[in-house]
Amino acid sequence: MDNEVTTPEVGPLHAALAGARDALDPAAVGKVLSQLSGPELAAVMRVADDVAARARAAQVRLTAEAAHRGEFTTARRGVGSVHAWVQEHAPSLRQDGAHQLGQLAQDVACSVTGGLWSTGGPGAGAYADPERPEGVVWARVVTGEVAPSLALTALREMAKLADQLQPAAEPTVAKAILDHGVLWGSSEARKLRPHLLAMFGAEGEFDDAQAKLRVAAYLTSPRVNDADITEYRLGLTPAQAATLEAAIGPLSKPAPNEVTGERDLRPAEQRRAEALAAVCAGAASAEGAERRSPGSAPTALHVAATLDDLRDQLAARDCGDADADEDTGSTAGPARTKCGRVMVSRAQLTMLAPAVVRQLACDADIIPVVLGSDGELLDIGRAVRLFTKGQRRALWHRDKQCTYPGCDMPAGWVQAHHLIHWVDGGPQTCPTQPCCASVTTRPCTIGASSRWCINPTPTGGASRGT
Repeated sequence: MDNEVTTPEVGPLHAALAGARDALDPAAVGKVLSQLSGPELAAVMRVADDVAARARAAQVRLTAEAAHRGEFTTARRGVGSVHAWVQEHAPSLRQDGAHQLGQLAQDVACSVTGGLWSTGGPGAGAYADPERPEGVVWARVVTGEVAPSLALTALREMAKLADQLQPAAEPTVAKAILDHGVLWGSSEARKLRPHLLAMFGAEGEFDDAQAKLRVAAYLTSPRVNDADITEYRLGLTPAQAATLEAAIGPLSKPAPNEVTGERDLRPAEQRRAEALAAVCAGAASAEGAERRSPGSAPTALHVAATLDDLRDQLAARDCGDADADEDTGSTAGPARTKCGRVMVSRAQLTMLAPAVVRQLACDADIIPVVLGSDGELLDIGRAVRLFTKGQRRALWHRDKQCTYPGCDMPAGWVQAHHLIHWVDGGPQTCPTQPCCASVTTRPCTIGASSRWCINPTPTGGASRGT
C-alpha cells in the first residue's frame, strides 16, 4: 500500500504517478497488444520508454533530496546507506541499477553543504552551474535523457581529462561525451577520450598522452593451452596497431577458391592469425631477407594529416622549452584535430599525434595524404623509400654501426635517416654526403621525445653529438 501523502502540492504528482502505474497494469496492457498495428506498437513503445525515463529521473532526484536532508546516514555502503535506502523504496532496482542511481544521487547531494541545490540559487553547487561539466550532466539527467550509468561515465571521463583540456572547452567536451553515449552507450562514450583530447586538449597534451603509451605496450611470452594452441596477449600503441593492421589487412580478407568459386568459410579470427603468421614467415625467410634489408620497411601505411598540424609540431619543437608555456591564444571554438588519421585498414581513423606522423614519415613506407586547413587535398605521396638498397649499403660501409650516441647496433640492422628530416626541408642527396646517417630505432627505448643531433665530419662521415 502506498504511504499516505498529505501535502496538497504533492498530491497531484503522486496521483499522476499512481495513475501511470495503474494504466500499465499487465492485464490492461495485454488486452490491447493484439489490437495494435505495427506503427502503433512502435508509438506505444516510444511513449512507454519516455515514461520509464522520466520515472528514472524522478528517482534520482528523490534520492538526492533524501541524501541532502540526511534521511539516512552518509555512509556509502551497508545498513543506512544510500544504496540500502534505494533498494528498500525502489525494490525493482535490486536487480540492477541501485548502485549507480545511489552513487549519482549521493554525489549530487554532497557537492554542496548549504543552499537549495534542487532549485538553484546561491550555494547550489557545481550541479546547478550550466558552465560546469557537472551542471551539463545534471541538466540532462533531470529530463530523463541521460541515465545514471551514462552520467557517471561522463563525470569520470571529465575527471580524467580535467587537467588536460582547455578550460573553456570543458562544457563542450562534457556535451560531446553525453551526445555520443545517448546514441551508442556508455562503453562507446569512454572511447572518445583521445579524440576529445586531440581536439580540445591543451597544447602538447595529445602528443604527451601518446608518448606515454609506449611503455604500456606489451607482448607476452607464449603459453600452450589444453587444445595445443599457443596463446599470446598483445597490447599496442595506436601507431603500432595501425602498422599491424596495414600489414595483415590485405592478407586476412576472405579468399574464395578461384577454381570452384567456393566461399572462404574461415572465421575472421583464423584469417587474421594466418595473415600474421604469413607476414612473420615472410620477414624471417631467406627469400624475405634477400628482398628486404633489416632497415627497410615492408609495410605501406596511409596517414592523413593537415599541413598546419605538421608545421605547428615543428614550430613547437624549434621554439624550445623556454617558450613551451607561452599562451598560444587558443580557444574552445572550432578546433583542428591536431593529429593524423590512419586510412585504408581496420585501424581506420586511429589517431596519431603529429610527432608520431613525422616519425613514421621518416621510419616507414607511408603514403602521406596532406590536407589543407579546410580539408582540401594538397598532396598524395608515393610509397617509395627515400633510400635505395644501394644507398643503404653505402651507409653501412661508411658508418659501420648506428650513429646514435652510445648505440653500437650493427649498421645492417639500422635504418637510414637524413640529418635534417626531409619533412623539415632537408636535402635528399646521395648518402655518401654528410646529410645522412645510419640510425637504429633504439632511441624509442631511450626516450621517444629526446632530442639529439649527428654532426657531419669533414670526410663525409658522422660524429655523434647530443
